[in-house]
Amino acid sequence: MKNVINSTILGLVLFLCLLITSNSHASGVLLDNAILTKSFEAVGAQGTARGIVFDGESYFAIWGTEDDPIVQYDADGNYVTKAYPMYPNYMYSGMASIVQHGDDLFVLGDVSNWSPTLIHQVNKSNLVEMPTIGTVGFKIPFPVAATFQLQGDTLYARNFLNIFVLDWPSGNYVDEFTLDTTLRSDGWPDGITLALADDYILIQKGDTVQAFDFTGNMVGECTGIPGHGIPSFSFSYTDDLLWMNSGGEWKGYDIGLNPVPIPGAVWLLGSGLLGLIGIRRKNAV
Repeated sequence: MKNVINSTILGLVLFLCLLITSNSHASGVLLDNAILTKSFEAVGAQGTARGIVFDGESYFAIWGTEDDPIVQYDADGNYVTKAYPMYPNYMYSGMASIVQHGDDLFVLGDVSNWSPTLIHQVNKSNLVEMPTIGTVGFKIPFPVAATFQLQGDTLYARNFLNIFVLDWPSGNYVDEFTLDTTLRSDGWPDGITLALADDYILIQKGDTVQAFDFTGNMVGECTGIPGHGIPSFSFSYTDDLLWMNSGGEWKGYDIGLNPVPIPGAVWLLGSGLLGLIGIRRKNAV
């Protein structure tokens, strides 16, 4: 009888720990529903937002055309400054992407829909100065729909369902694969969203985030983000959150890729139950 009670208590402890650590990941590696965790007003912005990155001290948001700025916010989301870099140090296309490599920021984009993609380095202390440091060596088949993200020394470019793997900083072709999903009939604008989160590729499909491994297999889905429209052009994963620009605000969503600590109360309950097992065993000796 005592062994049955001990086993029951131990099973309860394991069940509670499993319940908490699962964090509602019923849809693969992502939460069932995105949780709005942080937001701040998109002061200084105009036009169509393209992306945002956090370098540990500041957020840098990019808008995509010649009349749109790069905007800097502090760690709390307070507006700091903005700048309007112009060609040849910037780009005229609405397909600009901002990426991070170590402590450095880069902007990739076209000066026209069909020109080679230029690489510009962001001068954080003077956003107006953005020297062109090279071009992406691989010619994307349909560049107006290409979005770039950088992880380590590998550059990823999305062209609808195709992901091109390029070398950084040359931008030369390495490999390619296809995402195991579908698009709307016109493929727009979902076909240009792309974010990287450590081991996963993230894209938008309506109000859903889809996660893939680096061979194109889908490994999770999460609903609850802004759907089609302008927000679909702004899709970034930085500061451990998925960021989109919606309703005049930058909004950061927890989609379940961060380890969630087990609440202290659960540890306390588990420790108490395990303690009871120890006491019972000691008394039985």
